[in-house]
Amino acid sequence: MVVFKDFFPARLRFPLDPTVVDIFARYGIFLHHMTPNSFARVNLFMWLSKTCRLAPTPENFARVMRVHYQPKSIFVHGSDGTSTEMEPQYGCYTFAFQHTAPSPVGVSKNKWPGDWSSFWFYHKVPLDPETKRHPLVV
Repeated sequence: MVVFKDFFPARLRFPLDPTVVDIFARYGIFLHHMTPNSFARVNLFMWLSKTCRLAPTPENFARVMRVHYQPKSIFVHGSDGTSTEMEPQYGCYTFAFQHTAPSPVGVSKNKWPGDWSSFWFYHKVPLDPETKRHPLVV
């Protein structure tokens, strides 16, 4: 899987809780689609659910959160010195509170380092020994 280094200061941890995998599957999104703030919101949801002794479920998450598309543009520089504006295929979505849901604290880090998306790497997740499937595949 593709992971950005700034996901970790935003509280992404492995192995992922199965509920987090189910949340991503519900929305049809993957880790590389998300901004770092997404993980702060998932972490908040998981913490609140477990603190209140509620089962964290994708349905409960969907009651308070929605996926928000954040269009971005990047410039790709060619060898001839020209640059072309393009839309990236990563880091374009975040979780935002539903308009009807009260949010405990409406803050997030809005300004990550300008080159946060250039620090990506691959993280290998081994197959589940019992099912012989990737644990992040639903």
